[in-house]
Amino acid sequence: MVSRRTDLRLLGEWTRRDIAERFGTRPARLVWAVLQPALAVAAYALIFGVIFEQTGGDLPYLSYLIAGVVVYRAVTGALGSVTCIADRHDLLTKVAVPVELIPMSRTLANSIDTVIVSIGLLVVAVVQGVTISATVVMLPVVLLVTTLFVVAVSIFTSTLQVFLPGFQFVTSFLGLALFFASPISYQPDQLPAGLRWLNVVNPISVYVEAVRDVALRSEWPRPLFYLQGIVAMAFLVGSIVYLRSLRSRIIDLG
Repeated sequence: MVSRRTDLRLLGEWTRRDIAERFGTRPARLVWAVLQPALAVAAYALIFGVIFEQTGGDLPYLSYLIAGVVVYRAVTGALGSVTCIADRHDLLTKVAVPVELIPMSRTLANSIDTVIVSIGLLVVAVVQGVTISATVVMLPVVLLVTTLFVVAVSIFTSTLQVFLPGFQFVTSFLGLALFFASPISYQPDQLPAGLRWLNVVNPISVYVEAVRDVALRSEWPRPLFYLQGIVAMAFLVGSIVYLRSLRSRIIDLG
Protein backbone atom coordinates (compact mmCIF):
# COMPACT_ATOMS: atom_id res chain seq x y z
CA MET A 1 0.00 0.00 0.00
CA VAL A 2 2.84 2.38 0.90
CA SER A 3 4.58 1.63 -2.38
CA ARG A 4 1.39 2.27 -4.34
CA ARG A 5 0.90 5.61 -2.58
CA THR A 6 4.50 6.53 -3.36
CA ASP A 7 4.00 5.66 -7.02
CA LEU A 8 0.87 7.79 -7.19
CA ARG A 9 2.67 10.69 -5.52
CA LEU A 10 5.52 10.40 -8.01
CA LEU A 11 3.06 10.25 -10.90
CA GLY A 12 1.41 13.42 -9.62
CA GLU A 13 4.74 15.21 -9.21
CA TRP A 14 6.02 14.20 -12.64
CA THR A 15 2.73 15.16 -14.25
CA ARG A 16 2.87 18.62 -12.67
CA ARG A 17 6.45 18.98 -13.88
CA ASP A 18 5.50 17.95 -17.42
CA ILE A 19 2.61 20.42 -17.37
CA ALA A 20 4.96 23.17 -16.25
CA GLU A 21 7.45 22.27 -18.99
CA ARG A 22 4.80 22.34 -21.68
CA PHE A 23 2.52 25.17 -20.59
CA GLY A 24 4.71 27.10 -18.17
CA THR A 25 3.40 29.90 -15.97
CA ARG A 26 3.93 32.83 -18.31
CA PRO A 27 0.73 34.28 -19.82
CA ALA A 28 2.14 34.03 -23.35
CA ARG A 29 2.66 30.28 -23.05
CA LEU A 30 -0.78 29.79 -21.53
CA VAL A 31 -2.37 31.77 -24.35
CA TRP A 32 -0.44 29.69 -26.89
CA ALA A 33 -1.79 26.51 -25.25
CA VAL A 34 -5.28 27.69 -26.19
CA LEU A 35 -4.35 29.31 -29.48
CA GLN A 36 -2.46 26.33 -30.90
CA PRO A 37 -5.44 23.92 -31.13
CA ALA A 38 -7.64 26.79 -32.32
CA LEU A 39 -5.25 27.49 -35.20
CA ALA A 40 -5.13 23.78 -36.05
CA VAL A 41 -8.92 23.61 -36.19
CA ALA A 42 -9.04 26.77 -38.31
CA ALA A 43 -6.59 25.22 -40.79
CA TYR A 44 -8.57 21.98 -40.98
CA ALA A 45 -11.83 23.90 -41.41
CA LEU A 46 -10.36 25.96 -44.25
CA ILE A 47 -8.87 22.98 -46.07
CA PHE A 48 -11.64 20.44 -45.64
CA GLY A 49 -14.71 22.58 -45.01
CA VAL A 50 -14.07 25.35 -47.54
CA ILE A 51 -11.72 23.96 -50.18
CA PHE A 52 -12.94 20.34 -50.22
CA GLU A 53 -16.50 21.26 -49.15
CA GLN A 54 -16.86 18.55 -46.53
CA THR A 55 -19.95 18.62 -44.33
CA GLY A 56 -20.93 17.23 -40.96
CA GLY A 57 -24.20 15.82 -42.21
CA ASP A 58 -26.90 17.02 -39.81
CA LEU A 59 -24.28 18.72 -37.65
CA PRO A 60 -22.54 22.07 -38.20
CA TYR A 61 -19.23 21.22 -39.79
CA LEU A 62 -17.06 23.21 -37.37
CA SER A 63 -18.52 21.41 -34.34
CA TYR A 64 -18.29 18.11 -36.18
CA LEU A 65 -14.62 18.76 -36.96
CA ILE A 66 -13.65 19.86 -33.45
CA ALA A 67 -15.18 16.68 -32.01
CA GLY A 68 -12.77 14.71 -34.17
CA VAL A 69 -9.83 16.92 -33.26
CA VAL A 70 -10.44 16.26 -29.54
CA VAL A 71 -9.53 12.61 -29.99
CA TYR A 72 -6.95 13.07 -32.73
CA ARG A 73 -4.81 15.56 -30.79
CA ALA A 74 -4.86 13.24 -27.76
CA VAL A 75 -3.48 10.40 -29.86
CA THR A 76 -0.87 12.50 -31.66
CA GLY A 77 0.19 13.94 -28.31
CA ALA A 78 1.08 10.41 -27.21
CA LEU A 79 2.89 9.71 -30.47
CA GLY A 80 4.78 12.97 -30.09
CA SER A 81 6.04 11.87 -26.65
CA VAL A 82 7.52 8.66 -27.99
CA THR A 83 11.05 9.48 -26.78
CA CYS A 84 10.04 10.11 -23.15
CA ILE A 85 11.55 6.88 -21.74
CA ALA A 86 14.75 7.21 -23.75
CA ASP A 87 15.07 10.85 -22.67
CA ARG A 88 14.83 9.90 -18.98
CA HIS A 89 16.85 6.71 -19.08
CA ASP A 90 19.17 7.95 -16.33
CA LEU A 91 16.20 8.25 -13.97
CA LEU A 92 15.62 4.49 -14.09
CA THR A 93 19.12 3.80 -12.78
CA LYS A 94 18.63 6.10 -9.79
CA VAL A 95 15.04 5.50 -8.65
CA ALA A 96 13.29 2.14 -8.27
CA VAL A 97 9.90 3.16 -9.63
CA PRO A 98 7.59 1.58 -12.20
CA VAL A 99 9.00 2.67 -15.55
CA GLU A 100 5.49 3.13 -16.97
CA LEU A 101 5.07 6.23 -14.81
CA ILE A 102 7.26 8.15 -17.25
CA PRO A 103 4.97 7.89 -20.31
CA MET A 104 1.91 8.05 -18.03
CA SER A 105 2.92 11.42 -16.60
CA ARG A 106 3.65 12.81 -20.05
CA THR A 107 0.28 11.65 -21.37
CA LEU A 108 -1.62 13.04 -18.38
CA ALA A 109 0.11 16.38 -18.91
CA ASN A 110 -0.96 16.32 -22.56
CA SER A 111 -4.55 15.68 -21.46
CA ILE A 112 -4.78 19.37 -20.54
CA ASP A 113 -4.91 19.96 -24.29
CA THR A 114 -7.81 17.50 -24.55
CA VAL A 115 -9.73 19.37 -21.86
CA ILE A 116 -9.14 22.71 -23.60
CA VAL A 117 -10.37 21.42 -26.97
CA SER A 118 -13.37 19.71 -25.34
CA ILE A 119 -14.45 22.95 -23.71
CA GLY A 120 -13.99 24.70 -27.05
CA LEU A 121 -16.19 22.04 -28.66
CA LEU A 122 -19.08 22.71 -26.30
CA VAL A 123 -18.76 26.48 -26.66
CA VAL A 124 -18.69 26.32 -30.47
CA ALA A 125 -21.56 23.82 -30.51
CA VAL A 126 -23.78 26.15 -28.46
CA VAL A 127 -22.87 29.12 -30.66
CA GLN A 128 -23.77 27.06 -33.74
CA GLY A 129 -27.16 26.20 -32.29
CA VAL A 130 -26.50 22.59 -31.29
CA THR A 131 -28.68 21.46 -28.38
CA ILE A 132 -26.58 20.13 -25.51
CA SER A 133 -28.61 17.44 -23.75
CA ALA A 134 -28.19 15.17 -20.73
CA THR A 135 -26.04 12.79 -22.77
CA VAL A 136 -23.16 15.24 -22.39
CA VAL A 137 -22.60 13.83 -18.89
CA MET A 138 -21.01 10.86 -20.67
CA LEU A 139 -18.39 13.06 -22.32
CA PRO A 140 -15.94 12.71 -19.40
CA VAL A 141 -16.39 8.92 -19.60
CA VAL A 142 -15.65 8.94 -23.33
CA LEU A 143 -12.57 11.09 -22.72
CA LEU A 144 -11.45 8.80 -19.88
CA VAL A 145 -11.63 5.72 -22.12
CA THR A 146 -9.81 7.67 -24.82
CA THR A 147 -7.12 8.56 -22.29
CA LEU A 148 -6.69 4.90 -21.31
CA PHE A 149 -6.10 4.08 -24.95
CA VAL A 150 -3.72 7.02 -25.38
CA VAL A 151 -1.70 6.02 -22.30
CA ALA A 152 -1.40 2.50 -23.73
CA VAL A 153 -0.20 3.93 -27.05
CA SER A 154 2.33 6.10 -25.24
CA ILE A 155 3.71 3.22 -23.17
CA PHE A 156 3.93 0.84 -26.12
CA THR A 157 5.49 3.25 -28.62
CA SER A 158 7.95 4.75 -26.12
CA THR A 159 9.07 1.21 -25.27
CA LEU A 160 9.74 0.47 -28.94
CA GLN A 161 11.59 3.77 -29.27
CA VAL A 162 14.18 2.66 -26.71
CA PHE A 163 15.19 -0.27 -28.90
CA LEU A 164 14.51 1.37 -32.27
CA PRO A 165 16.26 4.77 -32.38
CA GLY A 166 14.61 6.92 -35.01
CA PHE A 167 11.22 5.33 -34.41
CA GLN A 168 9.84 8.82 -33.77
CA PHE A 169 9.96 9.45 -37.51
CA VAL A 170 7.72 6.43 -38.04
CA THR A 171 5.23 7.72 -35.47
CA SER A 172 5.13 11.10 -37.22
CA PHE A 173 4.03 9.37 -40.41
CA LEU A 174 1.63 7.18 -38.43
CA GLY A 175 -0.05 10.25 -36.95
CA LEU A 176 -0.66 11.65 -40.43
CA ALA A 177 -1.95 8.29 -41.67
CA LEU A 178 -4.37 8.03 -38.74
CA PHE A 179 -5.82 11.44 -39.57
CA PHE A 180 -6.91 10.26 -43.00
CA ALA A 181 -7.86 6.75 -41.83
CA SER A 182 -10.26 8.15 -39.23
CA PRO A 183 -13.49 10.14 -39.81
CA ILE A 184 -12.15 13.36 -38.34
CA SER A 185 -12.65 15.68 -41.31
CA TYR A 186 -15.12 13.53 -43.25
CA GLN A 187 -18.15 11.37 -42.52
CA PRO A 188 -17.67 7.63 -41.84
CA ASP A 189 -19.83 6.56 -44.79
CA GLN A 190 -17.54 8.44 -47.17
CA LEU A 191 -14.98 5.67 -46.90
CA PRO A 192 -15.10 3.24 -49.84
CA ALA A 193 -17.32 0.26 -49.06
CA GLY A 194 -14.32 -2.04 -48.93
CA LEU A 195 -12.68 0.07 -46.21
CA ARG A 196 -15.61 0.76 -43.90
CA TRP A 197 -14.49 -2.02 -41.59
CA LEU A 198 -11.94 0.54 -40.41
CA ASN A 199 -14.79 2.38 -38.65
CA VAL A 200 -15.22 -0.70 -36.46
CA VAL A 201 -11.65 -1.78 -35.72
CA ASN A 202 -10.07 1.68 -35.56
CA PRO A 203 -10.41 2.88 -31.93
CA ILE A 204 -9.97 6.49 -32.98
CA SER A 205 -13.02 6.26 -35.26
CA VAL A 206 -15.09 4.79 -32.46
CA TYR A 207 -13.99 7.39 -29.88
CA VAL A 208 -14.57 10.26 -32.31
CA GLU A 209 -18.11 9.11 -33.04
CA ALA A 210 -18.73 8.63 -29.32
CA VAL A 211 -17.73 12.25 -28.66
CA ARG A 212 -20.11 13.39 -31.41
CA ASP A 213 -22.90 11.19 -30.11
CA VAL A 214 -22.87 12.41 -26.51
CA ALA A 215 -21.91 16.05 -27.13
CA LEU A 216 -23.64 16.88 -30.41
CA ARG A 217 -26.26 14.27 -31.32
CA SER A 218 -27.89 13.85 -27.91
CA GLU A 219 -27.29 10.11 -28.12
CA TRP A 220 -25.75 7.68 -25.66
CA PRO A 221 -22.55 5.84 -26.67
CA ARG A 222 -23.08 2.88 -28.96
CA PRO A 223 -22.22 -0.69 -27.88
CA LEU A 224 -19.08 -0.60 -30.03
CA PHE A 225 -17.70 2.14 -27.79
CA TYR A 226 -17.90 -0.08 -24.70
CA LEU A 227 -16.26 -2.94 -26.60
CA GLN A 228 -13.41 -0.66 -27.63
CA GLY A 229 -13.18 0.46 -24.00
CA ILE A 230 -12.50 -3.13 -22.97
CA VAL A 231 -9.91 -3.42 -25.74
CA ALA A 232 -8.26 -0.20 -24.52
CA MET A 233 -7.96 -1.55 -20.97
CA ALA A 234 -6.52 -4.83 -22.25
CA PHE A 235 -4.06 -2.89 -24.42
CA LEU A 236 -3.03 -0.77 -21.43
CA VAL A 237 -2.41 -3.78 -19.18
CA GLY A 238 -0.53 -5.57 -21.95
CA SER A 239 1.65 -2.52 -22.63
CA ILE A 240 2.55 -2.17 -18.96
CA VAL A 241 3.44 -5.86 -18.64
CA TYR A 242 5.52 -5.66 -21.82
CA LEU A 243 7.42 -2.58 -20.62
CA ARG A 244 8.07 -4.03 -17.17
CA SER A 245 9.45 -7.22 -18.70
CA LEU A 246 12.06 -5.14 -20.53
CA ARG A 247 13.07 -2.83 -17.69
CA SER A 248 16.42 -4.53 -17.05
CA ARG A 249 17.29 -4.49 -20.76
CA ILE A 250 16.37 -0.81 -20.97
CA ILE A 251 18.68 0.00 -18.05
CA ASP A 252 21.50 -2.08 -19.59
CA LEU A 253 21.28 -0.05 -22.78
CA GLY A 254 22.68 2.89 -20.88
